[in-house]
Formats: sequence, C-alpha cells, structure tokens
Amino acid sequence: MFKLDKQNRNPKYEQLTEKIKVQILSNMISPNTVQRSYYELENQG
Repeated sequence: MFKLDKQNRNPKYEQLTEKIKVQILSNMISPNTVQRSYYELENQG
C-alpha cells in the first residue's frame, strides 16, 4: 500500500510515481509487475 501525503504540494500522480520508482530500485517490486498492473488497469477502463 502506498501512502500519499495530503500536505505535499506535488500532485498525487507524482508522489505515486516516486514511490513506485523507489520500490523498483530497491528490488521490492519488479518493473514487469508494474507494467502488467498498468496494462490491467487500462483494460479495465
């Protein structure tokens, strides 16, 4: 689960992108998993 900071001036999508990047770079999540998740989200509309 990703926690977004309501007080942060950065848009939520930027906060989420940064958190995903950190997870990928620390090998906690595979780039392929992220790609597949976005693919599934797009197909679901």
